[in-house]
Amino acid sequence: MRKFVVSDAHGVTANGTKIEAGKYTHTVGASNDVYSHVARLCADSPLLAALQNPSNSTDAGKRLFQVDQWEVSVTSDQPRAYTVIKEVPFQDVGLQQKLVFAILALGEVYGDPLYVKWSNAWVSGADRGANAAHVIEQAALKEIAAADTLEALQAHGDISQKDLQATGEKANYAKRVIAVTRAAQLSVNDDPATQAEVAKLAAMATAGLSQAGKRVDLSAVAERAIKATAGA
Repeated sequence: MRKFVVSDAHGVTANGTKIEAGKYTHTVGASNDVYSHVARLCADSPLLAALQNPSNSTDAGKRLFQVDQWEVSVTSDQPRAYTVIKEVPFQDVGLQQKLVFAILALGEVYGDPLYVKWSNAWVSGADRGANAAHVIEQAALKEIAAADTLEALQAHGDISQKDLQATGEKANYAKRVIAVTRAAQLSVNDDPATQAEVAKLAAMATAGLSQAGKRVDLSAVAERAIKATAGA
């Protein structure tokens, strides 16, 4: 298993975990198992880690660590693992690249035709207006409202658990769509005062997306986002 996690200049990750280079043997999940504490923050590639980093700071303080971990013994109660952590170069990415990545990533899981049409127009530059993004946001809000209605019906046994689960999954994606469309709307005026919020919303849209339901290769989407913004 190889993962990548971003930290500040002092090696502290977004959830306050201190990380530093070294080699460790430990019980899986123990207090000295660093990966267990940062797993939710990790990405599958250096580029993906940079694109999903919620900070829009351009300072030189961000650091990137590669975490390799594998089991060295397996028991029924206390499996042990070997972890190697090393620091690798941090890849700087721009705010537009982060936003394009988030838009493309959601396109992989959110099958609404209106969203697909909007995302294609936004990424290509054909329509980056706030009005178009607002329309998609309103449609996503209706998806969430519909899910809430079905949940109420399920309490009375009027729909199946399977149908409720499927609707709930779509509502989860809709919440992510709201985050990314709001980021898109804020980005229209290219106001430095809103850039931090744009980066935060874009990161929220894809946080944990690969475990949210449909399987999606976010590393491949990250490469597509870079190509789509080349020369921009």
